Amino acid sequence: MSEQKPRVSIGLPVYNGETLVREALDSILAQTYTDFELIICDNASTDSTPEICKAYAEKDSRVRYYRNAKNLGVSRNLNLCFELSCGEYFMWRAHDDLMAPDYVEKCVAFLDAHPDYVQCYGRSKGVDLDRNEVFVYTYNLRTESDQPAVRMYDLVMYEHPVFQTFGVTRASAMRQTPLFEHYATSDRIFIAHLGLMGKIHRLDEFMHFDRWYPGTSVRKYRSIHRLTIAYYNPHWSEDKIFFPAWMQLFGLLRAVMAHPMSLSERLHCFGVIYQWMKRYRKKLWRDIRYALKKPLGPLYYRLRPDMKPKST
Repeated sequence: MSEQKPRVSIGLPVYNGETLVREALDSILAQTYTDFELIICDNASTDSTPEICKAYAEKDSRVRYYRNAKNLGVSRNLNLCFELSCGEYFMWRAHDDLMAPDYVEKCVAFLDAHPDYVQCYGRSKGVDLDRNEVFVYTYNLRTESDQPAVRMYDLVMYEHPVFQTFGVTRASAMRQTPLFEHYATSDRIFIAHLGLMGKIHRLDEFMHFDRWYPGTSVRKYRSIHRLTIAYYNPHWSEDKIFFPAWMQLFGLLRAVMAHPMSLSERLHCFGVIYQWMKRYRKKLWRDIRYALKKPLGPLYYRLRPDMKPKST
């Protein structure tokens, strides 16, 4: 890589990705837009991932490889990719996903021509290990609205997979956010920050290919509580009590307060949060019940032994 800073930085967090990381790296390095750096942050992998990534770094000067001394959790590793970057634009990639060869080129061209947009991303489809199509994501969000509350509403109220995080984003906008917080669903808070700052454009072409296979983190851990501990905070105990839905709520409140807007716009955004609370009130109450039940569990099951979970 030359001494001149690249225009685009691509961050690739990885942990034990030996099976698919080569394909992901090849997909990135095959981009038609070549003025980029690729930052690989290895989260203390215990398989052959380090050797694979080092080999790519030795062959291509655009690739930089970093290895964490211990597993930091996914969000801290994602954030580290950005902290080590220097490009005007930034994008994350997953170690098991693929991208179209002209993805970066088309996103950069759009953002260069539209300074009022903070991000550009492409349509997504799910593919299996043989790259056969298994699912097409069809959601349509109003992220190009002139109203911040409308953009925020669609980004946080609809159950979409938040593939915007794999698009190209202005690094200057990302620096005004907390990036990824350390719990599952914090990607929605990050994208809410971006949506409040400016418009987000989706290309019509399929650019991101989400790998569908057994064992992926989101499909493996059905509980947000377990996913947060196993994937985001591996140093936490399984008995850790926290409030994932409330953490998301406070994240939304902080996002609305963080960015400049008129009083009317801010009130409309608080209205979106109120609607979010109504929609997800069961999750908010579930957090409270879990926190109360956890320390009282032994007493409860002593009084009601018939309700004690059966061991497997």
